[in-house]
Amino acid sequence: MEPTMSLGDYLYRLVRSRNMSMQDFADRCNCSPSTLSRIRTGKRLPKKLPLEQWAQVLELDNDEQRHLEDLAMLGHAPEALRRRLNEVESHMHDERQRRHDVEQHYAEYRKTQNYYDGYWLAYNYSLFNDGRILRSMAHIKNDHVRWINKEAGQIQYSYNGNLDLLGDKIFIRLEEDRGSAEYVQISMHSLFDFREPAFLYGIITGISGKSIRHPLSNPAASKMLMIHIGDDDTFRKEPQLLETIEESLGNYLPSHIAPYFPAVLGSDKYLRDCLNIKAREDLDAVVENLLSNTSSREGVLCADFA
Repeated sequence: MEPTMSLGDYLYRLVRSRNMSMQDFADRCNCSPSTLSRIRTGKRLPKKLPLEQWAQVLELDNDEQRHLEDLAMLGHAPEALRRRLNEVESHMHDERQRRHDVEQHYAEYRKTQNYYDGYWLAYNYSLFNDGRILRSMAHIKNDHVRWINKEAGQIQYSYNGNLDLLGDKIFIRLEEDRGSAEYVQISMHSLFDFREPAFLYGIITGISGKSIRHPLSNPAASKMLMIHIGDDDTFRKEPQLLETIEESLGNYLPSHIAPYFPAVLGSDKYLRDCLNIKAREDLDAVVENLLSNTSSREGVLCADFA
């Protein structure tokens, strides 16, 4: 409802929404059109209004009737009070609009600031549905993404693609380097309000193969958690650290993949703070819960923190 809407404006909107004219409404309420006209324009507001009768004639629902009663009460209030309430409502309306604008443009702002640049460890259950968890690594630079999967330090396959933003979501679209045999899209929520990048959380969807006998010819999806492990300068200064991380990439049984935040990266306190994990909680158990693809919503795979 617009902050400045009066009782007369709201009544007029209700009448017109019922495909009635004000004359029709006046006839049904046994009220003179001139009286309704003065209410409509705000020139006259009787001390006692037939609100119950109006609600019956217009067949208002509970919310509509309650709002009509609120506006009638406001209409009888002193002018100074009405003006102040309108100012407050207008301010709240502007604040809601500002927050909406922030949500729409914040991700784009972060992209222009290269907020997402650097190296990320990514975790998801294998799309081959073999019960294993894949630890892979992504490098983001501006809007370009390089993604690698390794086993015992050897590259199994790699991808290149782009990072795009739409509203409050990040989309990473990847094409496999070995002859376009696989395409991947990763959709991530981007509005976590951290001073530095910590994690991204969402869903990975893969479409593979050009044959109906390929195990992933049909699209498959899995929850994904990406953990930021450092920027370009960090690993430029410590190339051996990057090599150590790359050697840990691969497919693991859930019982063998921990820790999810490698000890060579140092303290996991910042990640814990961002994930809102208490000191006594097990970080690995929290991550495993986030990666679980079971869902209480039948037929829908949801990446949520429940």
